[in-house]
Amino acid sequence: MAFRIEALPAKYGDCLFLTFGNGTGRPTRILVDGGPPGVFSASLKTRLRNEQKAFPDEVPLKLDVVMVSHIDQDHIKRDYPASRCYARRR
Repeated sequence: MAFRIEALPAKYGDCLFLTFGNGTGRPTRILVDGGPPGVFSASLKTRLRNEQKAFPDEVPLKLDVVMVSHIDQDHIKRDYPASRCYARRR
């Protein structure tokens, strides 16, 4: 099983993108924190677009878990519309 943790550039905050799977099919994707304003457009959007390119048949790209670790501003005051752009609603 492959497991990857990416710490995306988030200025003074945190933004982690985790993926894991067995190498066949789509991996499970977890986004932890979003960082402060500007992180989505600066780094997270590009990472999600690259993930979409790797799985072109998956539209929209599914984020299995979007998690906020705690309520400090550098974790929750994000400006990314990931839940609208990439997450599939249940």
